[in-house]
Amino acid sequence: MSSVSPIHSGTDVSSPPYVTLDRSYVNIQNRNGTSDLAASGELITSFPTLWSGNHRLRGITQSLVRYTSPGQTNPLFPRLYSQGAPAYTPIARWSLIYDPREPSHDFNDNTTWAWSENGVLVSTFVLSLFPQVTYDDIDWTLTADEATKADQNTITLTGTEVRSRAAGAFELERDRNEVLAAMLRSCGLELATTTEGKYYVRLIDELRLPEVHIEKDYIVSIDERAGRRS
Repeated sequence: MSSVSPIHSGTDVSSPPYVTLDRSYVNIQNRNGTSDLAASGELITSFPTLWSGNHRLRGITQSLVRYTSPGQTNPLFPRLYSQGAPAYTPIARWSLIYDPREPSHDFNDNTTWAWSENGVLVSTFVLSLFPQVTYDDIDWTLTADEATKADQNTITLTGTEVRSRAAGAFELERDRNEVLAAMLRSCGLELATTTEGKYYVRLIDELRLPEVHIEKDYIVSIDERAGRRS
């Protein structure tokens, strides 16, 4: 995990019913899992026989959620924990993304990258995670061109929106082919190859120049059909 920018971090939850006039019953702390991260002092104090200074969890993004019970006889208890402790789902900015349009970005140094929702760039990032795909296997010039198109605003029923935006999360254990295919469908993109055999991601609604032009004098017959076989 290269970077996380959480919405809530190290603060008491301030939304009902988990807060009263005098206190909050839920506290959330998020940690990025940096290379110099120390073990959580809260966990060491709370579980001294289970957690030590060696449990640093470097390289692992983590959330520490502390639930406080008002007591089972307190009328507030059934409102808070009648179904047990509520699940916590963070809203965060996750992996940094390489942008070939940025001169300061180095593909081999993700500390130079930046967070992005550009559909083309995020999909290309997922493509680059395939073990068999290297930097030289991707056409970065075409990728940059398509990324610029993806940033363009288009008119919608409620205003304007960029042409292709990616947001979400996936499990690293999930098949990468499934992840990439789902992302391309969601972002209105397709995976293409150049005549040199390089990969790039492009918008599917873009008008393309034909690769072959057949004059009508050479068309013997035309068969039109609909459905999957077409």
